[in-house]
Amino acid sequence: MTDSVVPLGTSGELESVRGLLVIWERLCIRMRSDWPPSGWYSAEMYQEDLKLGDQLEVMLKEFPETDRITAAASAPDAQYRGLSVEDRGSILCAALEEEVIEVGGRPWYWQRRPAVLPWAGA
Repeated sequence: MTDSVVPLGTSGELESVRGLLVIWERLCIRMRSDWPPSGWYSAEMYQEDLKLGDQLEVMLKEFPETDRITAAASAPDAQYRGLSVEDRGSILCAALEEEVIEVGGRPWYWQRRPAVLPWAGA
């Protein structure tokens, strides 16, 4: 999806936005494909993806081509919602040994967890 909106070889801020969109799409692909190749993904790596999602949110608010770029972000957002369940961040916080309250003020995707936990049983 990102390739059709933000072609490879872009530069500057657009390149950064493209990279973050690709990372968000890849997270959805991992979730949809049961976390290949091993079926495992650490809570720390998942948290890093969510932090990159935060960077994308900030850039989308500041980027001049927001309609086109926001449309590109809406597809993986919808996929993420479909592949995750609401839990107010409790499972991720437990895995990271953080307090749930630290997640409370973060964007919507921090309030959800993968339907299939990739770090369970690790």
